[in-house]
Amino acid sequence: MHKTLALLALLGLLSGCNVFTFRISVNPKVLEVVRGDSNGSAAIVALERAKDFTAPVICSVRTQAGGSLPSGLSATLTPPTFEGETPNAVLNVKAEESLDPAITTLEAQVYCESGTLYNYDNLTLDIKPKAG
Repeated sequence: MHKTLALLALLGLLSGCNVFTFRISVNPKVLEVVRGDSNGSAAIVALERAKDFTAPVICSVRTQAGGSLPSGLSATLTPPTFEGETPNAVLNVKAEESLDPAITTLEAQVYCESGTLYNYDNLTLDIKPKAG
């Protein structure tokens, strides 16, 4: 009886553990994006995996509130999915000149998921007007 209770207690503790599977990091954390710059601005998104975790990880960019980026602001990850040994992706963010002028800073996040697992890292988009 005591062994059964101890085992049930241990299983209860383990089920509440947050087991490391993958982690995402973005560098730099503040990305300056110039309106109308056709090249956009780039950051590196790095994926760190647990040794036994090999499933594909799909990433996207959204606001920290979980919504879509505003019209006129686009973000592309290359590649969009981490598969195999791929440790890094390039995030490219572009702001059209037509982007709402009131938007000068946007708190965003790179949100990545694999099945029911997810992780994210925050970044700030510092949106600047095109030089003169």
